Amino acid sequence: MALRSLECVGAFILEEEVATLPPSLQELRLNRCYLAADGDFRHLPALRVLHRVLFCSDYGEECSFKLPPSVEELKLVCRRFTPQDAPFAALPRLRTLEIKGASLPPTALASLPPSLARLCLTECNGFAGPLRPYHNLQASDGPCTDVDKLDADAVFPHLPALEHLNVSWTGIGNAAIASLPPSLRTLDVTGCANVTPAARLDHLPHLTLLHCACAAFAPAALAACRARGCAVPALAALQGGSTGDGLRYKARHGSVGQSGGSSTRRHAGQRVKYR
Repeated sequence: MALRSLECVGAFILEEEVATLPPSLQELRLNRCYLAADGDFRHLPALRVLHRVLFCSDYGEECSFKLPPSVEELKLVCRRFTPQDAPFAALPRLRTLEIKGASLPPTALASLPPSLARLCLTECNGFAGPLRPYHNLQASDGPCTDVDKLDADAVFPHLPALEHLNVSWTGIGNAAIASLPPSLRTLDVTGCANVTPAARLDHLPHLTLLHCACAAFAPAALAACRARGCAVPALAALQGGSTGDGLRYKARHGSVGQSGGSSTRRHAGQRVKYR
């Protein structure tokens, strides 16, 4: 039977091993794995899903690879996403993109394809530099002014299919809010200190959920949003947990994946799941 799904945990993957992956592969998940060279997956014409989670203290900080145009879902947890020239423009079928805690190249936003329906760039910035994630948000906290930056003037390209957006703990501002499409249904701008009372939401008629702690929307804008049927949780409701539709992950030290219809191979501190 042709291999369709592969999950590797804690493995050191050589360039020649990547080259041996079969063209039937549709889903590839690399959890705490190290690629010996920039990953080139263009020989996998059926690849739809790629997840890569890096633990920087163990495996370095950069994430760079080449992908086939078939990819529909891409999830990355890394420190720096290194492709410099329109990294997503060659992915015309991309529907879900989640990147957490990375410095993005300046071309990243402009290269987003119009096929995107779900976008998460939480704790990312648009320039190289260290990130300082925030935790333990309290109702008594003042304005969150010390956040890592995407350019406050950054705007999103035309994304007519976008329904879910999480840009929490980034430096996006009013210009990005104004550039969002009317198709948007959920928006998380928690911790976005560059959003000011001048920001408007009336161009988002289908918005049903807005997380905006520490974003300084005018009370009238939030009231109008609620009047249109959008839920806007109070700050106190957000204490003690992450918000919105962002990528959540944790290291798994037990078995990998789900049972049934699959096998797991374990050796030398590595786990490889295949089916």
